Amino acid sequence: MNDNRSAADVQRAVAFFQQANLSRLLEKLREKYIELGRVGGQITLEDATPGERREIASFL
Repeated sequence: MNDNRSAADVQRAVAFFQQANLSRLLEKLREKYIELGRVGGQITLEDATPGERREIASFL
């Protein structure tokens, strides 16, 4: 059951980040991952559009 839930969570995350309003966020996350070599840290999405803010808020 845990594996099924994890797979569903991954699929949900993939679908979420593929949305057009999140391409800049995805690029920032990628850059931070490359910089740190792991998932962590903090990013800033400067001049976020209302659409980007709405989509990010819907995920959190």
